[in-house]
Order: sequence, then structure tokens, then C-alpha cells
Amino acid sequence: CITRRYNSVDDTYFDFSVTQSEARQSLQIETKKPVLLFGSHNVLDPYKGADIFKSIYEKYHEDFMFVVFGKNSEKLVGQRKGEFKALGLLNAERIKYAYVAADAFLMLSVQEGFGKTIIESFCLGTPVVTLPDGAPEEIGKLYKDYHEVYSDSLDMKGVIDSLIEKHDKNEMKRITRDIFSADKIAKEYSELYEFSAFQSLMKK
Repeated sequence: CITRRYNSVDDTYFDFSVTQSEARQSLQIETKKPVLLFGSHNVLDPYKGADIFKSIYEKYHEDFMFVVFGKNSEKLVGQRKGEFKALGLLNAERIKYAYVAADAFLMLSVQEGFGKTIIESFCLGTPVVTLPDGAPEEIGKLYKDYHEVYSDSLDMKGVIDSLIEKHDKNEMKRITRDIFSADKIAKEYSELYEFSAFQSLMKK
């Protein structure tokens, strides 16, 4: 019998109450365009999707402001066009500000076992765009209207407009709490251990 258990999200994310306006002011993000966030510990790691990000940036630099966090964020693009801001490495608290400041988070990892950043983004009320297949898309499906799958043919501008229109921060937080809260995951593991112990006892 195969059972699946998700990782949990840090409970401090549920209590974070900074508004988008406050987050943008804190990070000095000034724009009238939708903000797309991209980031990881090192954005130049090949599997984190740097090449895909660059293609999106080249195609849509006039439509969005792009904000990037993580090591080498200032080196991600060469000749900058439109509105681009590199935040560098952020601590756990400042990353929360980055999520909240954005209208959508680009989760472009080409291989990811779980992808905790996608849960953190949803928990803070920011929709996510992922690649097809893999764990991020599987998690994204749990959020339905607040998730989109990227492809070269995708109308990114129309998709982001739709995600903003359907945006419901409280609903995204509720889904996260119902599925990924530490209490929920701990209870599932406790029940699994009890079941395993029962099975071992029955075999004796």
C-alpha cells in the first residue's frame, strides 16, 4: 500500500498580515503594471528555469514588472528592458514581502520534488504559474482558479489579468491550511504510524 504525505508550510505564513501596498513600499517596488515574481536560492541553477524566465521576460517586458529574488538575481538578465528589479538574497521574513508584493509567482523549475515556494506563495494569497507535469503542477491543481500552467503558446497577459480578477487571498489561505498546515500533516503522520503499528501487531 502506497500512501502520500505532503510537506507542511511554516505556520508563520498564516499569520502574515502585510498588505500588497505595504509590501511594495517596503521593497521599493513602484509600478502601475502587474508584478511577476521569480526566485530561488540561486536563480542561475539550470533546473530552476532561468532560461524559461528569460524567454518570458523578453516577450512580456513591456506588459509586466519583473521582480527577482535570490543569489545572482542581478545577473539573471543581461540588457534590461522595461521594469526589472533584483532583490538579491532575502531572509525568510523578507521573502514573505516579495510574495505579497507580486500579482503572480513564476514557479518555473524543470525538476522539483515538492517545491515549497509554491505553497508559501499560495498561502500568502499570490497565484502561481508552473510548468506542466511534476509536483508543482500537481500542487497547483489543488488551487484550481489560482493556478495556471505555462507553455510557449500561453497568452501570459490574458492569464495574469484573469488570475488577478479571480484573486481570493482568503480562499488560497484556507486551502493551504486545510491541506498543508503543520497540524494537519502531523495528524496524518500520527495516524499512519498508528496504522503501521497495528499492522505489525496483527502479523505477530
